[in-house]
Amino acid sequence: MFIDRTNLLNTISDQIREFYRLIKKESNKMLESEGITNGEFLMLKSVETGISGVCDLAEELGVAASYITSLSDKMIAKGYIERNRPEHDRRTVEIRLTKEGEVKYSLLNLKIRKNLATRFDTLRDEELENFHNLLQKAFKSETKPEEV
Repeated sequence: MFIDRTNLLNTISDQIREFYRLIKKESNKMLESEGITNGEFLMLKSVETGISGVCDLAEELGVAASYITSLSDKMIAKGYIERNRPEHDRRTVEIRLTKEGEVKYSLLNLKIRKNLATRFDTLRDEELENFHNLLQKAFKSETKPEEV
């Protein structure tokens, strides 16, 4: 059986983009209902994983350090993070989650994961495992994207 690989890959690419947009839209709506922006959630997530420097956070999120500073001000006002200057280097600022920030992140992360899980409810366990394996295989591909 002949498969038009180019058309199939174009369709898959469109489907991945559409799926991403749908999940992002649903997540943003849920975050908004909880009084938090997507940027704030991503910052909570990054800080929760151990990234604490302003420059490191800016690099992780692909934004300017000034944006992190502005976002930090808003999140400090909400009680989710705190800034600390380490004794060993007073020139740097470390950002840490408060207890309230830890709870908020855990709650939001759980809600986002539950929403994503409902998107895969129609897949049998074997299909979900195959999907996972195919994604892993695609991510491990040694090919480099062509220059546009």
